Amino acid sequence: MDQAGVSDAIGTITLSFSATDAKVAALGFVLARAHWGRGLGSEAVCEVLRYAFETLALEQVTAEAVVRNLASLRILAKFGFKHTENFIDASDGERCERFALDRDAFENLRARPSGR
Repeated sequence: MDQAGVSDAIGTITLSFSATDAKVAALGFVLARAHWGRGLGSEAVCEVLRYAFETLALEQVTAEAVVRNLASLRILAKFGFKHTENFIDASDGERCERFALDRDAFENLRARPSGR
């Protein structure tokens, strides 16, 4: 039964493009708690990264995560994102980390026999 105002979405994933560099975008993703631990976040990130590098020909994708969000940090590590800096989110005082992934690193990771 459909309920008005209830979404079937299980999460969101975005690429936000830089105003100053057309070859760089920031990755963002959120997955509803009810869907954690099923590999859906990794699957979505893989497809968006593939699209970013293969179709859009981006040179780099960046990402940020709250330090306490271990699941997001694991996903970023799984796809070869490299830590670039620590910072404190001014809006809520959370400790965060920033990461970057270059196209070559992503292609090298995907070329490994083990897949992802």
